[in-house]
Amino acid sequence: MEIAATTSGNEQDEDGYTITLSGEARPIEPNGMVTFEEVEPGTVTATLSDVAFNCELEGADAVDLTVSVGQTAQATFEVTCALSELAFATDRQLTEDIFLMNSTGGSVEDLTGSATFHERQPDWSPDGTQIAYMRFSSGGGAGSRIVVANADGSDPVDVTPGSGAGNEEPAWSPDGTRIAFATTRDGNEEIYVMNADGSGLVNLTNHDDGDSDPTWSPDGTRIAFVSDRDGNDEIYVMNADGSDPVNVSMDELQDIEPAWSPDGARIVFTSTRNGAQADLYLMNPDGSDVVDLTDTSANERWATWSPDGTRIAFTHNGFGQNEIFVMSSDGTGVVRLTHNSYDDRTPSWRP
Repeated sequence: MEIAATTSGNEQDEDGYTITLSGEARPIEPNGMVTFEEVEPGTVTATLSDVAFNCELEGADAVDLTVSVGQTAQATFEVTCALSELAFATDRQLTEDIFLMNSTGGSVEDLTGSATFHERQPDWSPDGTQIAYMRFSSGGGAGSRIVVANADGSDPVDVTPGSGAGNEEPAWSPDGTRIAFATTRDGNEEIYVMNADGSGLVNLTNHDDGDSDPTWSPDGTRIAFVSDRDGNDEIYVMNADGSDPVNVSMDELQDIEPAWSPDGARIVFTSTRNGAQADLYLMNPDGSDVVDLTDTSANERWATWSPDGTRIAFTHNGFGQNEIFVMSSDGTGVVRLTHNSYDDRTPSWRP
């Protein structure tokens, strides 16, 4: 019996896959073949496993084959691999910068490279051609600003000039025309929205308590955010014009850092509801069907969805510092992307 694997696309897994037939497992190269001798006549099942998280198997991972005397049964598994990119904040240089890496943790580069500013909280424009982030002076003072730059970090523009307040947590609208962000320009933290060039500022929350962490629904009609207006940090959902805010997380412990899934069906968020440590949870936009994705003894935070909604990148601090990890959207298949002694956090998946 001959079982083949064919792999197309970029960043193919050099370790290959595993073929299992009748309980016998053998390695197979990304574009290779294995032969099983002396297979008993009848129906057997061949299974392909150990497919890298950036690769996708076309069709089922198990196929039934009929073995006949004097004949060679054959099967081929087709795999497609693709790379995407993530921006993240790190202190690998003298100041905190925005770095870029591919979705397997390779090809790392510094996008901002500033010696006088710290940059954090990257967020990509929907078409992936621009990136917004928070910047503040390494010398302190003058508050923090929202900056918009090209995807390669060039031509950074401060879109919140003249404000000595804190401006942070930028979030592009799905149509790319607006940016929601948190700001203290009114004395307390509020959610504002502005045009992508910084014009047309509007206060969406107008509340005496703190509001932060905005994230848009994929259709642009709603914004999820964090507020402590009920006595602790909870996740709220409001219309994109700021009307009808509703507490959807409704828990006595901290719920923060929401991120809406690309299909609009789920929100991933950080919560301490399962103990002192922070875990990543999933819920429906109305707060129902809550699932703990991580449940470890470390803290998992700052989740971001892959563009196709199948994976979630996040920060994990179980190694003495924050590192970037990725997992399937159901919490399985966890893979560590960064391996260093520096602090890597707030990943943002490029569309």
